[in-house]
Amino acid sequence: MSFKYCFIIISLLLNLSVISLLTLGIIRGLRRTEVEEEENKFPDMMTDLDEELKRRKNIEKLERN
Repeated sequence: MSFKYCFIIISLLLNLSVISLLTLGIIRGLRRTEVEEEENKFPDMMTDLDEELKRRKNIEKLERN
């Protein structure tokens, strides 16, 4: 009887550990995609800033003339 209960407890602990590892993997995967999205936004922000700088320079040139 005691061996049967020990086996059940050990199997439950193993199942819980597998489930927790899977959920941690899912959470880490979600975080990676968020970081990748932020990294992908950076070049777009830089091109927007470059365009704004060019636009301001053109406006200044027009005002001088």
